[in-house]
Amino acid sequence: MPCCDPNDPETWIGPLATSQQRDHVESYIKLGLEEGAKLAYGGGRGDQPTGWYVEPTVFVGMDDSMRIAREEIFGPVIGVIPFDDEEEAIRIANDSELNAPFGGFKASGLGREGLEAYVEHKSIARLG
Repeated sequence: MPCCDPNDPETWIGPLATSQQRDHVESYIKLGLEEGAKLAYGGGRGDQPTGWYVEPTVFVGMDDSMRIAREEIFGPVIGVIPFDDEEEAIRIANDSELNAPFGGFKASGLGREGLEAYVEHKSIARLG
């Protein structure tokens, strides 16, 4: 998996947007190891002298109770959770927050877009 060198045409992943985001992703890599997941690939910063790089990272030996399985990392980190049969795979896939936030509420991490950013809806009823 080519990583990081922006001058290499084989590179398919570049730096993260900020040093804070790199630190955030690295904290999840450390957390995954502390939780008992095994690093199968990556986990480092790559070989670039400058920039906010994190190598594509793959964890194995995970289970769906680990934070790296349950929380969005927003970086090049993925985990492989083993399962024994189709029913267990479905249970694992469904064992997550199923509410899909929309418009910047709760855990979406996004704000409102367009006119919605400036509008609060309310109901008006005419009596009589």
